[in-house]
Amino acid sequence: MRLIRQAQSVRGGAPQAAIFISRAVKGTKLLSEAIALLSKSKEATVLKTVIHQKQAIATPNRDRLCSDAYLDIEELGNVFESLWMDSQGTLIF
Repeated sequence: MRLIRQAQSVRGGAPQAAIFISRAVKGTKLLSEAIALLSKSKEATVLKTVIHQKQAIATPNRDRLCSDAYLDIEELGNVFESLWMDSQGTLIF
């Protein structure tokens, strides 16, 4: 936030900054608290898109992955497309 404030003070309010949350764990209190705290900021907008943490563990066969979050390429593509649409016209931090 300090970097954003400094850039905006030098440039007279520009650039419009946005923040997105990455590596969040779905349904946790920490995620909701982070969104609430960041939303109070006047310097940056919090984007609606959240990139959730995904984990993949190699199985002993080494030819398969066991995933608790089901790494779905299409779902991941949709998340990044949503992030792109949310961020139009802003500088992301």
